[in-house]
Amino acid sequence: MSKESNRAILKRICRTTKFTKEDLCKKWNIKRIDYLLEELLDLGVIIKTDDSSFSVRKREVEYGENLEWYISEMFERELSYTSDWGVHIREAPSGGDYDVLAWAGNNLIYVECKAKKPSDIAEKEIISLLKRDEFLRPHVTILFVDSTSDIDFVENLFSKIGSRIKKLCNRYGIKNSGMSDPPYTERLDDLFFHFQDRLFVLNSRKQILDEFKLCLRHRHRTGEVEQAIAGRFWLHELLLKVEKWWYIE
Repeated sequence: MSKESNRAILKRICRTTKFTKEDLCKKWNIKRIDYLLEELLDLGVIIKTDDSSFSVRKREVEYGENLEWYISEMFERELSYTSDWGVHIREAPSGGDYDVLAWAGNNLIYVECKAKKPSDIAEKEIISLLKRDEFLRPHVTILFVDSTSDIDFVENLFSKIGSRIKKLCNRYGIKNSGMSDPPYTERLDDLFFHFQDRLFVLNSRKQILDEFKLCLRHRHRTGEVEQAIAGRFWLHELLLKVEKWWYIE
């Protein structure tokens, strides 16, 4: 699962009802296919039928759930954090579902996983993410887009949302002192960007663990938890104040 190609194969398997090894070998190396099929058979994820084809044992199993599980396991095995996935918080907004939560001491980390192309992510998904983030107020939030495609589209969504919040605040007389002009994001390299120094968006062009470590190191350099709680959630809070006018105009 640490390699993007392995996750791509698993994604392909989870999205079909029946497949053969030959189907997969049209795109991927046969040695890798043999290894993954053996692993998935041992884990009970897939079964082999009489005609030598394969199918997923439980059709309700989604690739996104496997991805959430993997990220949670990565936190525990590679970083020695406490972690859980598929967490539901009844009082939280937007359904209250958190893909992955991890704890490094007293610091809480929230990861939202998207198993789709960046261009397929909708504005309402980012708004829901910001609302869940504001409710939880973690030390770090990571939006992980499991795609090798560029994340410019998602970065533009954040800037668009920030600009609209400021516009609605001005129009309806809501105090927004301290809210700067766009851009509201900053690129750290060609792979990911941050939003207010503590919400990171990244893709899967490199090893997931290495990218997550970069995000955590950057967050550590920008200050303590108290600083984040004191003054870095202004846009999230303003979003809640102007949300009722969001789709009116």
